Amino acid sequence: MDRALHSRSSRRRISRGVAFVAVLAAVVSSSVGQETPPSRSFEPTPEERAWLEAHPTLRLAAYANYPPAQFVDERGRQVGLAGDYVTLVAEMLGVQIDHVPVYNWELVLQQARSRETDVIALAARTPDREAYLAFTEPYLELPAVIIAQDSVEETLGPEDLIGLRVAVPAGYAVHDYLLEHYPDLTLDPVPDTRTGLRKVAFGMADVFVSDLSAASYYIQTEGITNLRIVGESGYIYRMGFAVRSDWAELIPILDRALAEITPAEREEIFNRWIHLSQESAISAGRIWGIALTGLALAGGLLAVVFAWNRSLKKLVRQKTEQLESELVERRRAAEALRASEARTRLIIDTSLDGVVIMDAAGVVTGWSTQAEAAFGWTNAEAVGRTVGELIVPEPHRVAHAEGLARFLKTGEGPLLNKRLEVTACHRDGHELPVEITIAPIERDGAFEFSAFVRDITDRKAAQAELAEHRDHLEELVGRRTTALRQAKEEADRANRTKSDFLANMSHEIRTPMTAILGYAEILREMGDLDDAPPERIDAIDTIRRNGDHLLRLINDILDLSKLEAGMTAVETTTCSPTLVARDVIELMMIRADAKGLGLRFHAEGRVPATIETDPTRLRQILVNLVGNAIKFTERGGVDVTMRMANADDHAGSRLVFTVTDTGIGLTAEQQRTIFEPFTQADTSTSRRFGGTGLGLSISKRLAMLLGGDIAVEGEPGVGSTFTVTVATGPLERVSMIEDSDELVGGPAVVPASSPCGAGRTILGGRRILVAEDTPDNQRLIRYHLERHGAEVDVVANGRAAIEHWRESVRRGRKPDAVLMDLQMPEMDGFTATGILRAEGYRGPIIALTANTMRGDRDRCMAIGMTDHVAKPIDPNALITALTGREPNGPGPTGDGTGAGNTETLRARFSDTPELLDELIGLFLEESERQMTGLRAAMATNDRASIRRRAHTLKGSASNFVEGGVTAAARHLETVAGEDGDDGALASAVERLDVELEELRSALRRLHGARTDEPPRES
Repeated sequence: MDRALHSRSSRRRISRGVAFVAVLAAVVSSSVGQETPPSRSFEPTPEERAWLEAHPTLRLAAYANYPPAQFVDERGRQVGLAGDYVTLVAEMLGVQIDHVPVYNWELVLQQARSRETDVIALAARTPDREAYLAFTEPYLELPAVIIAQDSVEETLGPEDLIGLRVAVPAGYAVHDYLLEHYPDLTLDPVPDTRTGLRKVAFGMADVFVSDLSAASYYIQTEGITNLRIVGESGYIYRMGFAVRSDWAELIPILDRALAEITPAEREEIFNRWIHLSQESAISAGRIWGIALTGLALAGGLLAVVFAWNRSLKKLVRQKTEQLESELVERRRAAEALRASEARTRLIIDTSLDGVVIMDAAGVVTGWSTQAEAAFGWTNAEAVGRTVGELIVPEPHRVAHAEGLARFLKTGEGPLLNKRLEVTACHRDGHELPVEITIAPIERDGAFEFSAFVRDITDRKAAQAELAEHRDHLEELVGRRTTALRQAKEEADRANRTKSDFLANMSHEIRTPMTAILGYAEILREMGDLDDAPPERIDAIDTIRRNGDHLLRLINDILDLSKLEAGMTAVETTTCSPTLVARDVIELMMIRADAKGLGLRFHAEGRVPATIETDPTRLRQILVNLVGNAIKFTERGGVDVTMRMANADDHAGSRLVFTVTDTGIGLTAEQQRTIFEPFTQADTSTSRRFGGTGLGLSISKRLAMLLGGDIAVEGEPGVGSTFTVTVATGPLERVSMIEDSDELVGGPAVVPASSPCGAGRTILGGRRILVAEDTPDNQRLIRYHLERHGAEVDVVANGRAAIEHWRESVRRGRKPDAVLMDLQMPEMDGFTATGILRAEGYRGPIIALTANTMRGDRDRCMAIGMTDHVAKPIDPNALITALTGREPNGPGPTGDGTGAGNTETLRARFSDTPELLDELIGLFLEESERQMTGLRAAMATNDRASIRRRAHTLKGSASNFVEGGVTAAARHLETVAGEDGDDGALASAVERLDVELEELRSALRRLHGARTDEPPRES
């Protein structure tokens, strides 16, 4: 009892002392307010001025949660006591302040460490902070006091706090002080002063340690009525400016500027922002000491005080009346607020969702009726307790607390403002699934959280039942799918078995049919046909005619079987679609002439000079369609047209061929079934025109393999139009040509005025540089170019090509085009092309290579080449690549022959037999030299040399044969480029040697026959 009375007596004395100090402060403030603004004598030194000019803008960490000393306004600028000092100092220094608002003190320190801010307006010096901050002399000193609920009457010191829950602002200087001097305390770091006061007010902490001014400010503004100051902590905040440590030059400048602020200005700033609470528990003796000192200092002012007394009474009366009026207005506002709260409460309580409101510490401040129903806690039981202990299951409470602290520290929360499904805990301990949305609400610089919660136990049960039904359905579907897959596999297996059988049978039948047709041809040519009985000749022709028909039938069945078995391969290469179409027209012209039909081919608009496709399969499709058109047409003719579709879409462009006839036509039903296997227009068609009904089915499947399709339109008795589309491949670097209508048939007319005797001058006057290391290829390419009127220079490797180019630049005779072999000694074609382009050559560079894969062409285009011509060289393709259009009339073809088929070679070079002899001689000599070098490379295991020589032999042999030697050389080139065993390499060399010797023997015989022939008469 005595202690309580003593405490109340002390509190009354303290109140009187503080009241006296307040009056004294008012008197002094009134006196100071009458002073004129002081003049400044601050002037930076030259060195200081240079530093300030180099740093005209300072980034200030404007801390928002330490009122009244420092906080921010609605624009995010630093205000409060520290803000006034910042304004005065900035004016004296002549610098611009960039205010960066920060709502968490630990974040302020973090930004200072990372140099994201330059200056802190108000901070106390600590050993830890001195590692990254430099400090001015302090311009504000405030004691840190101990705050507890007003039920605590005794005075407490820091040593009395052991065993109590002590809340302290995290990262503040007093926090570090207590950690160092009182390590036995149980400290509870909180993000700011407001949170610490609330935790004490709600009983979540026993005491809170904070500076006197901030605590008084929040107690007054928050209307917290159950707290009081119960003692001193022993720590006094001595705070000034803090500057990043690498800007230590700024500290003496700031100290000099602060010294320019007069004591009267300092006191005015202090009184403007800091008003001490009248319920301070600071010792009475200390307060009376301050009071007595104030009396001594204010003695001269007492007369002024008495003189003002009368005016003060009048002012107090006026102020009282004003306050009473404001009180009436506040009561009205309070009534309106209570009505609004009642309506809000009604809305919340009738909501389908439970509503839980909690403060920044997770303490429940609102608990709706639906929340009571969902979790079993009443509103009275829930308010004041933390959400964690009410509804968060035990295993998740730590994560919940960490997430809340993370948001308050960083302003980021991955679970906020999202609808989530989580597990909550009921009062009776059982867990239940809930759907929850948490939204943060900022008010007066502090955060509250509103959680909308819905019990979804019934929904989860329905979802589980639905999932069970879905799983059952998926199981049934899975069984059915498995059964269908097995049935399909069995059908595919049966289809493959059928196709394999047909393929095998086709091969078995082709073997005797070849003998039958061969011997029929022999019987047809044996003896004197004039003396042969006509019946024998008719019999032989019947055998040949029916054998040809049967062979065509077998070929169709074999093609269809391969397609159905997935055994048909498509070999994509670069080819001229115009040449393919014209080859088909020339082949079919005999049939058309025999029936007296016209056969025409023309291109509509611009078409690509080359495309990427399988020319063999494209030719097969066109032969079938044109053949059918001729077969089913009795009068009129057949037109074949080529045009582009989707020309602007290089990736999806298509080439379109239309075959139009004036034949028997097709009905709508026939058009729907015409592409099915073994289908013709009707049974009379088969009897009248023959055929298997497989050709169109095969052609459609081949067209689809080529990236296109076939469609048909027709009318009975009028004719039919078959449309074929095939993919072109990329066209970015392909030249587009125009082809006018042209009647195909008969030999081309060649003028006799050619310098080379061939009369073709399409390359007349053009200078062409050829880089090719193989002598026979050099001679052959030179021949083809010169016979078309070109001036040709030949070099043996890429380095020589570069030297020739540089010399031609000096002489002013640059080549118009370059033909570049890719694999050559000393310097390959890729390197040479790169150098030519780097040195400014802008003309066409055309690759020559025996590698015709798509990747090789892409690599050529990427290095700067303009086109790609495959070996063996097709003269027409070569001229087309150089000019963008075909030469007039067919030239020597590059189709391969067998080693012993010397007649084909004779026919190819019939107009230039001397060239053939020269090429054979060069090949025999060069191949022997290459094989000698290859064997030497084998002895030293020089795989690079082996690969290079195999490539050279492949290119040389391709001029005479496509098959054994080229395939063997290609295989050796591949094996030499791999890290395989030496046995495989030796086997590949032996295979090439055998194939090469067979070719050399055949060419020697041909060469000998040519050189033994007597010279022709002129």
